Amino acid sequence: MSENTLASILQQVDAVIKTELVADVTDLDLSTPPATASLRRSPRKRTATIRLTQESSDEDNTKGSTPKRTVRRKLAVKKEEDRDDVLPTALPAAKAKTASKRTAGARSTSASPRKVKREYAPPETYAHLDPLNDLLKEHLDVMFCGINPGKKSAEVGFHFAHSTNHFWRAIHLAGFTDRLLKPSEEAQLPTTYNVGLTDLVERPSAEQAELSLGDMHAGVPILLAKIVRYAPRVVCFVGKQIGETFLTEAASLSPPPLAPTPSADAGEASAKAKKPRTKKPKVEIGFAPYKVVHAPDAPVRETLFFVMPSTSARVTGYQLADKAKILRTLHDEVGRMRRGEGLDTGAMQVIAVPIGHAVSTV
Repeated sequence: MSENTLASILQQVDAVIKTELVADVTDLDLSTPPATASLRRSPRKRTATIRLTQESSDEDNTKGSTPKRTVRRKLAVKKEEDRDDVLPTALPAAKAKTASKRTAGARSTSASPRKVKREYAPPETYAHLDPLNDLLKEHLDVMFCGINPGKKSAEVGFHFAHSTNHFWRAIHLAGFTDRLLKPSEEAQLPTTYNVGLTDLVERPSAEQAELSLGDMHAGVPILLAKIVRYAPRVVCFVGKQIGETFLTEAASLSPPPLAPTPSADAGEASAKAKKPRTKKPKVEIGFAPYKVVHAPDAPVRETLFFVMPSTSARVTGYQLADKAKILRTLHDEVGRMRRGEGLDTGAMQVIAVPIGHAVSTV
């Protein structure tokens, strides 16, 4: 190739390049931008400008992105997919949280144990536990009578041995003991404080509900025999139901008073007359209007009956302070009895002890 030809080609290439560069430069906006205020004048304005720029940039970046609600829905679906027992469902975030709470509540409810209500238990249920010994002597100031030995008491061999029972603290606060006794020190009650312990039903159980009404009725003649044998000033029922049960059954066991011999004309009418029903006594907290009468020359001529709330901590209607206050009234009245200033018992109903039990030496 000759030099002339090469030079011609170079000139043509140079012309094409210049033509295209001029067109590109023509499209550019080479006008001078308006002058901006100096940032040196106000640092606050500069900061505000930077923030606006950043916020504008952030808004531009978020345009076209997935909304937060969509992200939450995806998270809810992801959580549902992770569980084996729930099918994946695209739930709104609020519904997903509610469903999760319901499921957690159902699991916690099923896991929490429920207290089983006890029912009658036959004697063989607690045949491995021994009954408790009575703590009695003649002419006690007070014979405390519980319903029956609890399971804990039967296991350790002492009355009212459960740590939550109020008995020992209540009698101390009421003044029957000069110090707080432990259940293991119960033998000091008759010897030192002239106070005794017994139960209406001998066999132990975990709760009173495991006893039948027949169990309690069967214990009434036995307790009557103890009253005749030991002649306490007061029998205090540790529980309102014990007092109601005993007094109702004891009144029914009492022989009716002798009636005058009917005349011949009234014979037919008396034969048709119905046997009077024993009225169920209305028992309240405090002294009951009943008594057992002993021999006129006995050191204690009458035994009265006092009803207090159960000392079990499950009896929420009466707290420890309430029970101690009730027992304090008994303590003070016993002191008046010793001085011959006791209650007027003339209007009290006499519980007549059946002959078969009057000479019992329990």
